[in-house]
Amino acid sequence: MKGQIALIVLIVSTIVLTLGLSLSRKTVVETKIDTDEELLKQAFNNAESGIDYYLATGNTNYSTGEGGNSATVTATDIGATRVLTSDGIVMRNENVYFWLVGHNQADGSINFAEAYTGGSVDVCVDSGFNGLVYLLYLYRQGAEYKTERVGYSFGSSSGTGFVSVGSPIDCGGGKKGVTYNLKNSPILLVLSPLTGNTNIDIKGDANFPIQGKDISAVGQAGEVSTQGVKRRVRVRRIYEVPSFFLEGITAAGVVNN
Repeated sequence: MKGQIALIVLIVSTIVLTLGLSLSRKTVVETKIDTDEELLKQAFNNAESGIDYYLATGNTNYSTGEGGNSATVTATDIGATRVLTSDGIVMRNENVYFWLVGHNQADGSINFAEAYTGGSVDVCVDSGFNGLVYLLYLYRQGAEYKTERVGYSFGSSSGTGFVSVGSPIDCGGGKKGVTYNLKNSPILLVLSPLTGNTNIDIKGDANFPIQGKDISAVGQAGEVSTQGVKRRVRVRRIYEVPSFFLEGITAAGVVNN
């Protein structure tokens, strides 16, 4: 009888020990998952802080001073090429801005001495897009700022006042387009799809001015060689449009500065 009791106690002890080890293992795994999630959040925050630090100081190396918490920033110019892209799909009724003049790097002010020298641009949309595109062209004529508006229809039906693009040009890369002729001193081109969503590119016969900067930061939290992680954050910073230029979107034809 005593032997049976001892055996039962041994079996119960084994079961309790096994459950205890199982619970301990589960706790360790969940703690590691929680730690990893926290490190991912911290790495993301470090990347964002690195971008803010770069914008404020121009320094590409950011560190909190704590072990493993840092970020490395890279910044490249957007533009200085013959093709500019919307860098993703432009949603219906949203605007995408393409500068045809340069900017001073120090303060972001417009530099009219640097301008697109081509006489026209090709406005390109996805080959499957069959909707309407609104174009606003802002330019200078003497001391006046002026606008020109054109509506293009890439489909079989055309809206009132829209130009039907019956035979679109081949822009390559699965895109079709139409050529728009510029006039006087170009400043800004604003494009917006009015029906549906599409990528929008413009192509020129000369290099376009720099549009801004593409900034990427890799944030690190903890020691990567052990349990640390990295996260990448990317932002696209286009030169801002002055408020009085935006009046051109609704003005009749002349924008006063």
